Amino acid sequence: MRVVVLGVVIGLIIVIGVLYYTGLFGSSGGPAEPASQGKGKEPSQTQVADQLEGQVPEQSGGEVEEPIDEGEPPASFDEGAEPGLDQAESAFVDEADDGLGTLATTEPWESPAPEEMGEAESMIGEVDEGIADEASVGTLASRRAILDSIPPLHAEEEAKWKLLLSEKVSDETLKTYPYYGCFEMSAAKNKLPEVLLIGLALHLSNFDPNSSINGKMGVMHVGWPFPASEMGITREKILVKHPCQNIELGAAFLAKLLERSGGEYVPALVAYRAQSPEIHVERLSNKDLEFSERLRASVEKAMDEAFEGERKYAFRSFDRKAVAERFMESIRRRSGVSLTLGQESGRYVLYIVAKDEVEMKRLADTIFEKTGIKMESE
Repeated sequence: MRVVVLGVVIGLIIVIGVLYYTGLFGSSGGPAEPASQGKGKEPSQTQVADQLEGQVPEQSGGEVEEPIDEGEPPASFDEGAEPGLDQAESAFVDEADDGLGTLATTEPWESPAPEEMGEAESMIGEVDEGIADEASVGTLASRRAILDSIPPLHAEEEAKWKLLLSEKVSDETLKTYPYYGCFEMSAAKNKLPEVLLIGLALHLSNFDPNSSINGKMGVMHVGWPFPASEMGITREKILVKHPCQNIELGAAFLAKLLERSGGEYVPALVAYRAQSPEIHVERLSNKDLEFSERLRASVEKAMDEAFEGERKYAFRSFDRKAVAERFMESIRRRSGVSLTLGQESGRYVLYIVAKDEVEMKRLADTIFEKTGIKMESE
């Protein structure tokens, strides 16, 4: 009996607590007033909780609005609008969304066929090669521009030659030189300056028709067998027995070399000295330039000074021609004095050519100072 009574009491307590918390009773424990009579009073705890959860927003007059049906949004509400955007911006966003939607609804992308991929790769390769070619062309062009800006080794000497040969020369001076008629005819035939041929003969052989060195013979030191044999000469003796023919051959060969050198005198004259048909501008050396300077001095002498009969003074004699030629070249290279090769009584003789004994003595002293070699007669 006591257990039943205790259970009923506990049940009543639970019911009263539930009613209190559900709002049927006010904060004082009495029954809650209707909502229409609660104007001006503080909201209940339930209303506060609802306001915090956002279900029943509080109005300025304390009146409670009907909750909004989430299934039907108000007319002013735009589902696609972004917060903080005006109508124009929202429309722009909508258009972008529509475009993305269109892309999303198109057919899925398919891989291109292998042949299409091959063609595309080849096109890309051609473009890459084109870019590389343009880059290499640009590099080469830059390199060439730099190289072109560097003057060649012989540029200054070449300028001196062209300036010298542009000067007017007195025919009366040139006519004093041996074989002038032959030089005049050969120069006109090959379109060369007369003074250039005369100065070349003065420097190489001193107009000695019997001069010979390293296979180069006669007044103009024409080479045997080349180029004489290719110019119609069949015998070596013709080069020394016919001075005018020797001059004509030398002039024709020099004209060809000038044509190959593009009109540049230095490389053409260096090639003539060697009796070589090849022009190698890039191989010109300081020794070649020294030869060009000495030759140019001889041409200047022919321009300015009339020829005076010169004498030969024997310097050394040899049994063998090859030995004499090597000795003569060594003297020229070491002292700068050019000797002339001749033949007397079966021996090969090297001569100092001078207009008098004073000049001969000066040249002999120069050779001795540079080489330590004296004349045989001393």
